[in-house]
Amino acid sequence: MKSGTKVLEGVLLTFIIGGIILAVINFVHFRSLWLDEAVLALNIIKPINELFKPLDDNQVAPIGFLVVESLIADVFGKTDWSMRVFPLLSFLVSVYLMFKASHKIIEDRAFALLATGFYSLSYIVLRYSSEVKQYMTDTTISLLIVWSTLVFAQKRDNGQLWIYALIGAVSVWFSNIAVIMLFTSGLYYLYATFKSEDRNPGSAIFVMGSWIISFVVYYLLFVYDHPTREMMVGFWSRAGAFLPGDPLSTEFYREFYYKLRMLFRLWGNTWFTTVFALLVVNGMIYLGRWKKGLLYLLISPLAIHLLLSFFRMYPFHYRLILYLYPFLVMLMACGMFAILRAVHRVKLGAVIYLIPFPLVINLMLLQKSLFPFEKEEIKKSLTYLEEKVKDGDEVYLYYGAASAYRFYKEHYPRVSGNDGVKVILAPGNRNDWPKYNETVAAMSDEVWILFSHVYGSRDEDGLTEKDYILRLFEMNGYKIVDRKEFVGSSVYKVDKSPSVDK
Repeated sequence: MKSGTKVLEGVLLTFIIGGIILAVINFVHFRSLWLDEAVLALNIIKPINELFKPLDDNQVAPIGFLVVESLIADVFGKTDWSMRVFPLLSFLVSVYLMFKASHKIIEDRAFALLATGFYSLSYIVLRYSSEVKQYMTDTTISLLIVWSTLVFAQKRDNGQLWIYALIGAVSVWFSNIAVIMLFTSGLYYLYATFKSEDRNPGSAIFVMGSWIISFVVYYLLFVYDHPTREMMVGFWSRAGAFLPGDPLSTEFYREFYYKLRMLFRLWGNTWFTTVFALLVVNGMIYLGRWKKGLLYLLISPLAIHLLLSFFRMYPFHYRLILYLYPFLVMLMACGMFAILRAVHRVKLGAVIYLIPFPLVINLMLLQKSLFPFEKEEIKKSLTYLEEKVKDGDEVYLYYGAASAYRFYKEHYPRVSGNDGVKVILAPGNRNDWPKYNETVAAMSDEVWILFSHVYGSRDEDGLTEKDYILRLFEMNGYKIVDRKEFVGSSVYKVDKSPSVDK
């Protein structure tokens, strides 16, 4: 039995290593920044003192995250890959913390390895493992707080209490969701203090007091009266990221259901999503029966986040709830553990070889997701333009491509607007498409058009903005003479000179 368990653990460890390798492959693929990354990256490359002010383009990110990103960019160069180093390192740390926290909760090494392998091979985790946003760091911080709570909740050694207090106090500066995790973990810590033999409240006062002071200082410096608040509330309201204000309405419960469904769809939207959800529920039942405190620790952040969404204090949306995903995976592993123990009692026997099955499902999903991930390959479009444009050409820059273009343009001197090629940033007219014709009609006879991050809205004829703009060029006498399509980005050359008609 022991030899079989060792083999199983070896197989599960191989899956974990595979997830790490895939994350590194995704990183070294050096894909282009997409719009959200580019807008934040343009802030990061500014002088570091500028990061302590409200960011440009209504961007918001924890100051600790921004400072580390800036320092790494200063060392390795202000490139897209250098800004992805910190998210990748956060992913690697999160894999380790996932195992440590899972082992504390499940108390079975094989199932802790299962949870870690499932996490490291998940599409949503690998996607954000090297993206220039704070969401991977959020996930790492959430795991760090839960793991440290499990480790230090029963400790009363002064040195260990200092470490626990420091982890929480620093976390506030690196993650917006740290306050959620610290609130729930703090209550757990208070309960553990009350249940301990010495019942010394001094340790809890010291630890939680440190967290509160750190949060108050951070809040007063970087959150209070922030100029983007109203804009962000409006943006996320339109995105449906807040629970309705009337808890007695059917709309409230419909939206509540959609948000729970959103949480489970972090894993994917396949037939196994239902199985995954059922295993999570079974894991909740198992912990509720045997380890109620641990169940609280895993599900209370979700409850607090939903409550904040109800009060319109923090939106509930896919990338903003990534930090909850590890806890779902832990509950799933607990659910499998409970089932297999029930089937085979104490001795799992041959049934244990079914444990890697969810990891195989994850690999199958990755195979269908066109790994390595690409979203908006504007670098490929710019490379094509750099080779094709000539002096006197004009480039029509679609407004959705502007931020990424600004980040990359210095690497493409021919299309940087400084070398005989005129680049015209077309204004965005999302709510009044006919206005696009003002810019189109003023263009020269030969025009290159650069598209990226084309918004998905369509007009009454079913045309996207990209289709509509191309049709405007055709209506103004242009013909498409060249085109190149890439993932999320494209280049067109249109010409209305007399020679084209001959």
